[in-house]
Amino acid sequence: DRIRQAASSFKSSLPNVDEQVRSEGIANSFEEMVLKLAWHENNFRHCDDGTLNCINDNTYESLICSLPLSDRRSSCGAMQIAININKQWRDSTQDYGCNGKGAYDLDCNVKIGIGLLIDNYKTFGASGNPNPSCKDSRYRSKYQGYRGWKAALRAYNGWGCPADYLGGQDKAGNF
Repeated sequence: DRIRQAASSFKSSLPNVDEQVRSEGIANSFEEMVLKLAWHENNFRHCDDGTLNCINDNTYESLICSLPLSDRRSSCGAMQIAININKQWRDSTQDYGCNGKGAYDLDCNVKIGIGLLIDNYKTFGASGNPNPSCKDSRYRSKYQGYRGWKAALRAYNGWGCPADYLGGQDKAGNF
């Protein structure tokens, strides 16, 4: 319910978003798309005990992460925020309405995830990714074909290559 509420709070700044998401065949509403993303990222788990409510909500002590925190690629929480790559969100941020909390906090983690998704839409929604870092022309044309919220979802985990990366991380294709 907290994930749905956070999605609703961002939705007011996105005119016609439900219609867009529906017309792209992703979900019936913006909230449903965000819920699907949270499920895809971490099965609605934020904490290492498999729940959304950690014992200690203001540390990384009980937060579930994809890899040990010492690993640069580690992503944490319900929306799997890459806290070592995006250090500005690790401990305290004002971004996306977090009010000084970090990605360890469920509400902030979800807000960062939704904010990233919206930023991706603003960046790639109209044009796709005309300049992906992947030099292989097979993937370049695939990336250029993404538009709208499908482009935003694909960008959520990056535009990497080769094919095995695309297959495992292709959010737009897995909804």
